[in-house]
Amino acid sequence: MPALPTLLIHGYSAESAGISPGQIAETYGTLPAELRQRLGSAPSIINLSRYISLDDGITLDDLARALHTALLTEQSALMRSAASFNIVTHSTGALVARAWLLRHSPRPSPCARIVHLAGAIFGSGWAHIGKGQLTRWARGLFTAAGESGIKVLSALELGSQRTIDLHLALGSTGNRLWADLGVREACIIGSQADRAWMPVPIRYIKEDGADGVLRVSAANSNFIHAKITPTAKGKAAAFDDALAHTHSGPPGDEFAPLVPVDDEADGTALYRINFDLPGSETRPLVPLAIPYETAHGGEKRGIVSGSQNREEVMPLLVDALTAGTTDAAWAQLAKRFDRATEVTRRRAAQTLAPGLVEVFDPREQYDEHCMLTCRLRDQEGNPIEHFDIFFDSPGSLADPATSSAVPPGTIPINSLFEDHHVPREKGMINFYLRLTSFHAETGEYVDLREELAETVLRICASEPGTSRITYLPIAVRLSVAAVGKLLQPSRTTILDITMPRLGSGDVLRIVSSP
Repeated sequence: MPALPTLLIHGYSAESAGISPGQIAETYGTLPAELRQRLGSAPSIINLSRYISLDDGITLDDLARALHTALLTEQSALMRSAASFNIVTHSTGALVARAWLLRHSPRPSPCARIVHLAGAIFGSGWAHIGKGQLTRWARGLFTAAGESGIKVLSALELGSQRTIDLHLALGSTGNRLWADLGVREACIIGSQADRAWMPVPIRYIKEDGADGVLRVSAANSNFIHAKITPTAKGKAAAFDDALAHTHSGPPGDEFAPLVPVDDEADGTALYRINFDLPGSETRPLVPLAIPYETAHGGEKRGIVSGSQNREEVMPLLVDALTAGTTDAAWAQLAKRFDRATEVTRRRAAQTLAPGLVEVFDPREQYDEHCMLTCRLRDQEGNPIEHFDIFFDSPGSLADPATSSAVPPGTIPINSLFEDHHVPREKGMINFYLRLTSFHAETGEYVDLREELAETVLRICASEPGTSRITYLPIAVRLSVAAVGKLLQPSRTTILDITMPRLGSGDVLRIVSSP
């Protein structure tokens, strides 16, 4: 299939010093030349974007609007028909492109395919560090490693409300990438942070299941959207009902089932759950590949133009840019990407054994993780500011970190949690969980979910300013099927939780006049 013109959109704070074609090309390193060579096309087929991201007054919406203006004026030929060009993004460029697709692209879109190289779909932990000395120091670190630096946008923070809403909107009727815009999407991200960065005392630079800047799960647009909402009985609950469900009974007795959204026959449950999963007719699977020994940036292993991983990254990118866009063709691409990821993990297991003086086992960087982003709202949609969330497995004491052969049903779910992050926005929390673990004894990656003990979820919330307001608490058992849907390897789950906010009888009374 002949290659379409391709537009490259760089990451945050990676803009060139000038605006000449040569200066802009420096931002992308060897990538433009490699694409021309591998696609066998004329130089004009590669288009380089350059946007300003180091101005504190410029927003993601400003960048999406500016992209649209530039396409209409400077590259108007690309906008004249549907499926006339491809987009390749790096890092924050994924958010710029997705915002353009949602808010400005015609339906159907002139963009046929969008391929993300370590796309910051759900943000980066680095964005929470802020604008102080630590960020300036980190920027210098990444510049030395071949990156221009990291300067945050609010949209880049893990659990950013507007970013989550952007992705949810792209799944709504009229805005669906494939069904409505006719755009195919693919994701490529490494899982190997540069080992030279390991001594740096910041977890996001050396997380397992990440590339030194982005988590694989946060760069995968195959996200899960789950909702926990009150049932009819929960909606009708009163203040005294909430107090009666304070979970003070014998262990286990207080946990009610969390019923599917279409199953409330017994009428006893207070809450229900439903899932919107990737892989449906309206949300086709997005091919995801993890190339071997690839990091977010750097002269040797950087995903954009690292010198040592071109034969890992470039065939995947070219395959995505030239694959057919039919359902069958894209499903085949997804299978090829899955096989490439399997090869990566086999190579990691066989060749990345730690040296005698290494503290970190590089094979563990290919353990699969998931990110769970929880948003808590009351029945009016207002954020719940003061809450506690507990995932627990009562009675389980086994720890996967100390046992290579764990009997079934003995791993407590809380042992899988590795990080929690509270965004600046109210009513939100992010969790990071390890779902597979490399076992040196067997040389295999083991799915820890298969060994999970009973899982329960407790959520309580309060209004500290008064004793006359409370929330209907959640105390539920999560079935094996629910856990399997909620927590999936290399994916992000958005969990929207609605808890009724309830007032006591004396908040407002109406009585007959004496």
